[in-house]
Amino acid sequence: MIDLLSSKISDYRYERKFVVDNDLFLQLNPVIQSHPAVFKPIFYKRQINNVYFDSFHFQSYKDNVNGLSKRLKVRIRWYGDTFGQAASPNLEFKLKVNHQIGKITFALPAMNVESGYDVEKIKRIISGADLPGPIRNYVLRLSPVLLNSYQREYYRSADLKFRLTVDEYMKMYRLRNYSNTFIDQSSMLKSKIIELKYSCKYDQDSHRVTSLFPFRLSKNSKYVQGIQSMWGFYE
Repeated sequence: MIDLLSSKISDYRYERKFVVDNDLFLQLNPVIQSHPAVFKPIFYKRQINNVYFDSFHFQSYKDNVNGLSKRLKVRIRWYGDTFGQAASPNLEFKLKVNHQIGKITFALPAMNVESGYDVEKIKRIISGADLPGPIRNYVLRLSPVLLNSYQREYYRSADLKFRLTVDEYMKMYRLRNYSNTFIDQSSMLKSKIIELKYSCKYDQDSHRVTSLFPFRLSKNSKYVQGIQSMWGFYE
């Protein structure tokens, strides 16, 4: 599946991530506002929600932890309220080849996320979606294992080369096969995640942007954090 998807991605990008811990919260906005790249808001703050899929043996999680040069994440993403009607969800395949990121997205029918949410409901949505056969069959062999949500702010540099996002208020829920009540949850309210995203052709210019952030670079993966927190897995 990785080779199939890789052949369809024409525009790879880099993502550099920084963790802003609680004691540096007050520095975040001044750092963004005073950065020489001149980052300006480009979109309103909104909530992002994801249902992540993995194999029975959590192969996607293991590939990420082990740092495989080629790895894949599969998720359903929607915006707005976590629970209730998700009007425009998308099925996303996020592919990482070495340090480069590519993504392919497919529209899904509307779905309702509520108490009692289970695997069969999700599989019916996948089965009824307008998807290529190999894509549908691949996803149906996986299971939804994690739901997470967070708020995101969006910025772009004045030269339009770099996009910056700030994520906060992350919540995580373990997904079981049947009768999910979403009572079992974990949250990360004491840190923010900055992601700097840019096309591979601008990699030579990236150091002048990243070097001026007083925050630590991180391999942060919300999926890995969620699995470790809600399933008790460790690196």
